[in-house]
Order: sequence, then structure tokens, then C-alpha cells
Amino acid sequence: MISCYQLSLIISEFIDGELSDDICVEVREHIAYCPDCRREHEQYVKLLTFFHCHCSLKVSDQSHEELMQMLQKEIGQLPKSRPSRKKRTK
Repeated sequence: MISCYQLSLIISEFIDGELSDDICVEVREHIAYCPDCRREHEQYVKLLTFFHCHCSLKVSDQSHEELMQMLQKEIGQLPKSRPSRKKRTK
């Protein structure tokens, strides 16, 4: 099963349809049961939809790649800690 962290690394490729069918199945399953990742996926799709619909700027391939790298870096700096689901022992 794919982890939240792993999903955060490939969410862009998933949305762009660049992943294998097997990986896409894992991503869909994860998004179905994980509310945090589902929310991240929905926000990413909304952002991309907004840019596709409202932005008419032409960006060079190099600038696009630099922007994607900066976004991935920012995503990597988000807090990765999530509440533990383990039961506490007394």
C-alpha cells in the first residue's frame, strides 16, 4: 500500500496520467480511504483547473520545470507528522 509521503511525491504525475496502471490503482485506493490525501488531491486538481482555465501565459519548458521543482520542494517542506493511530499502552 502506498503511504501518504509516497503519494505526495507522485501526485502530480498521477493527475497528469503519467503513472502505470498498477500505481494509479494504489493511488486511487489510498485517496479513497485517506481524507488528508484526498483533500490534497482535490486542492491540486482545483489549482490546475484554475490555471488551465484562467491563465493564458505561455511558459517555456525550462520555466515550467523550474516551477514544478519549486512546488515539489515546498510540498517536501510541509509537516509530515500525522497523529499516531497506535493505541497507547498503560
